[in-house]
Amino acid sequence: MHSSNGKRFTNSPPPPIVQHGQNRMQGSNSVWEKSRETWLKCYVDAAFHDHNHITFFACCVRDSRRQFIRAQTKWQQANMTVLEGEAITLLDVTHFADRTGLSSSPTQLL
Repeated sequence: MHSSNGKRFTNSPPPPIVQHGQNRMQGSNSVWEKSRETWLKCYVDAAFHDHNHITFFACCVRDSRRQFIRAQTKWQQANMTVLEGEAITLLDVTHFADRTGLSSSPTQLL
């Protein structure tokens, strides 16, 4: 463990490498950090089911106190690569933010 600004963190193993079709991606192993008071954090993820040719998208928006603001889940009948699925997810999240009025607040995508 080490200390930074009075907080203690444990060393964790490197994130796993995920195989999806022809793509290999390394997952992230991030630790939640408090955002600025007026900022929102939008957690984004995509999942893939090759056998059924379905790609799932999800996002969850929280404020600087980690309070739930809004969330969305969707799926699409498509067998996408990891990069395509993540790109579509980010595009969809920007549309979600516009539709729900969240785009007027500074937002950090994670």
